[in-house]
Amino acid sequence: MNSKMQKIKVFFKKYKPAETQLRINDKLPKIAAKMTQTQIAEATAFAQKWKATHPPLSFFPDKLGD
Repeated sequence: MNSKMQKIKVFFKKYKPAETQLRINDKLPKIAAKMTQTQIAEATAFAQKWKATHPPLSFFPDKLGD
């Protein structure tokens, strides 16, 4: 397993999904403050396309689980 996947596993073991979402929601305004309106629009479009074409991680429990 590569280093990035190990970090992701540790993160998800440390934080519960609801807590993770709260941490993300706390950081988004700080990130957005550093972005231009064009970057925000591009990121929003990318996120919408991603959500429409990729299943959530919860569909792959064996890949991140023990």
